[in-house]
Amino acid sequence: MPIPQIQLVPLRAAVPANSPTLLDVLVKVIPPSLSSGNVDQKYDVGDAPQRSTNRPRLNLSLVIDRSSSMSVKRRLVFAKAAARHIVQSLSPGDRVSVVTFDRHVQVPVPSVVIGDDPTRIVQTIESIQMGKWTNLHGGWVEGAEQVNHHIYPDTVNRVILLTDGWPSAGVKTRSTITAHVQELAETGISTTAVGVGHDYNEDLLEAIATKGDGNYYYISAPEHLPQTFEREMQALIATIGQQVTLGIQPQNEADINDVLNDLELTPQGQFKLPNLVSGYPFNIVLRLAIPALPPTFNADTNLGEARASDLFDSDLSSSGLSSSGLPASGSSLTNSTPDHQLNLCTFRLNWTSPTGTVETPLRAFLRLPIVPLSSLNAYPPNPEVQRQVALLLAARLKRKAINNADRKNYDAAQACLQEAKDHILDAPSSQLLELDLVAIEALEADLRSRQLRQFRKRGRNEAYQTSTGFDQISGFF
Repeated sequence: MPIPQIQLVPLRAAVPANSPTLLDVLVKVIPPSLSSGNVDQKYDVGDAPQRSTNRPRLNLSLVIDRSSSMSVKRRLVFAKAAARHIVQSLSPGDRVSVVTFDRHVQVPVPSVVIGDDPTRIVQTIESIQMGKWTNLHGGWVEGAEQVNHHIYPDTVNRVILLTDGWPSAGVKTRSTITAHVQELAETGISTTAVGVGHDYNEDLLEAIATKGDGNYYYISAPEHLPQTFEREMQALIATIGQQVTLGIQPQNEADINDVLNDLELTPQGQFKLPNLVSGYPFNIVLRLAIPALPPTFNADTNLGEARASDLFDSDLSSSGLSSSGLPASGSSLTNSTPDHQLNLCTFRLNWTSPTGTVETPLRAFLRLPIVPLSSLNAYPPNPEVQRQVALLLAARLKRKAINNADRKNYDAAQACLQEAKDHILDAPSSQLLELDLVAIEALEADLRSRQLRQFRKRGRNEAYQTSTGFDQISGFF
């Protein structure tokens, strides 16, 4: 089975001697292409038709809010169109169920294997009618049960939850709902949350997606729902790894100063990452604090490797190598390599395949030379790292602006947005930075006009997408 790669790109490809420094390191997790795997894998499970495919089989439940507010701007109409699109884009052997909820929970389409003609499923989706109230947790639980009854090898199991409101019936407490979502995610059933309009609880839906090992989408206009579901489908069919974590262990007196993505930690102290989606990288920025070290610092390489070997099995001993043994972008040295190499950090990537198999961890080491401070200019800053730092700092400032606006401190919120713009403008230009600048200016307009619901949802969604890598996938999310 093809494996991902880890590429390590430091801001500068050397560490200055006799000077404490903060070093930004771009950690690029690069999943393999599906075309490099077994493209003719057969499935023969239960009542599912046998087929040849180069992607995992899907086991989905579409959980749709049908409360009365879904009549606004024809939200339910577009939600049904999006559900139809998903059903029609599934392949024979995939599974799908459709669950709806208002005050009560209904299952118009119990989990069924997709055959050659999904017409009956589509007709049932068309018959969904409006109701009252919002039993969000009850709908999600039923969707998870529909998925849970049909978990087989080589399947991606996901609940896709769509709502436009706050829970008003059944379980309403965020901590209770998200704990249940996380419990199911640990068994291999992930949850994607889709919020429509300006009235839903974005804190709840973002937490559901984060705890549920899925994705979170904010849809301001319901006519964008089919496109959003199409993007979700693209991610699902290209998923090669779930329950992904990254362990980071500094070496030789270095320490972790910050992880700019603001990722959640597992109980074991590893960083939770999004799913591994074939062909699409995920970027993390780590800020290392390195103390003042003399040029002849006796970095006990053997000790560093021995410490690492307790957690890591392999050793990429050359400076700036990726897990594939190839030089990472931006890490090649402009001068001859000095004798003294500093082992700064070790990395361990863990993930579970769609079959539920815990894959062999992937390891990588970051080693850089110690050079005189006067020679540091020979190792210029890497522009790709600078851009990623700017995007992630801007995302953090968007969250801070929202927190200030929640307290009605609008001047402080505007100051945060201005600081975010400054970070973007100071970094080497790129199309992605230009788009983020436009997005920040739109947030400023929302704040000035006191369109606070839109401001909050738009800002939270943008920050979430950047920190979880969605905005870093050109043309994908």
